[in-house]
Amino acid sequence: MQIELKRKEMLFLAETYGFTADVTVQCSQELDLLLNRLQKRCILQQNNFNL
Repeated sequence: MQIELKRKEMLFLAETYGFTADVTVQCSQELDLLLNRLQKRCILQQNNFNL
């Protein structure tokens, strides 16, 4: 899953460069976007199910 790969990448970057490094923060923001998209899809599916 794309989210899991991004999470592993972020953890690697944090361990390598630190949690506040630009590259780590950028990866974290990309992970946030993936998670937000998944959450939106789940909400839409739930709303469609409740109709």
